[in-house]
Amino acid sequence: RQVIARQLERAGHTVVAAAHGGKGVEAFGTHTFDIVITDILMPEKEGLETIRTLRGLAPAIPIIAMTGGPVSARLSGRMGVDYLGIAEKLGATKTIRKPFRGAQMLAVVAACLAVDATPQPSPLP
Repeated sequence: RQVIARQLERAGHTVVAAAHGGKGVEAFGTHTFDIVITDILMPEKEGLETIRTLRGLAPAIPIIAMTGGPVSARLSGRMGVDYLGIAEKLGATKTIRKPFRGAQMLAVVAACLAVDATPQPSPLP
């Protein structure tokens, strides 16, 4: 969390970091955010539950989900859960697998913010 926060701050972003999803949702109630980045496996309130909660509060906010957990049981060779696939089904805008380089995270953030900044067509009268 701290490494990612420093990388984002160096790139000019303002960051509010939270120790787990519960704290993140709590911060969401008192701050305005352009994007949310969540880990999947966290103490207290894990990332999948956090995504579901945030989608209910702000359906349009870009959410990036990350994990170092198995991609799938087939690929990991053991029982596993496709955490990133589930995150996408719950509404994550983008996913990123750990470990990753700072430049990869910055690219995913930029892509999410660019999508969010795309003007939406106005409804016809």
